[in-house]
Amino acid sequence: MLAGCSSPGSSDSQDPVPGAGDILKVTYVRFNLDPKTRKYVPEYRVMISASWRARFGDTPNEPFSKIFRMRGPRAPFFGEVPDDRLRNLLAELHEKGIKRLASVAPEEIDLVGLSQVERSQTDAPYTRIITIGDEKSHKSYTFRANNSNEEAIKSFVACEKEVIKMGVQYTAQVSTGAEPFIPKD
Repeated sequence: MLAGCSSPGSSDSQDPVPGAGDILKVTYVRFNLDPKTRKYVPEYRVMISASWRARFGDTPNEPFSKIFRMRGPRAPFFGEVPDDRLRNLLAELHEKGIKRLASVAPEEIDLVGLSQVERSQTDAPYTRIITIGDEKSHKSYTFRANNSNEEAIKSFVACEKEVIKMGVQYTAQVSTGAEPFIPKD
């Protein structure tokens, strides 16, 4: 179903992980089980550096934005992160082994399949995507492409923990369900 998520991708040195430039973004997609409905709910976290925001605005410039619009029920958790904090996160991900993981271009991930994952009890728990980008390039690391051996699984999970820690600190989901109630005089 998720062709891009299941293929191993590339990790060659000619297409490196985005560097530690100031214009950075990190995004994270996963599906969480809602305990009340027992259905999977998508979570999309977008962290952009202040420099990214100054250059590109509030858009992460990646295909997942087509599924997770800035407004509506699938709105992403969004936040601006100081440049130095995102550089620190990138350094931490390098230390945890992100360079050794298989990657794909975000454009190679099947958006139709990704939008339907929440309906699959078997695919949803394993569909997790970390995307790192700078002003020149971006790469996505999927759990499915990196679950072939214990070392890759440990590296992916270690990187995922770092992304989640920062995402929880710096991102928030803001939405409105109805017009605010204003009493008449």
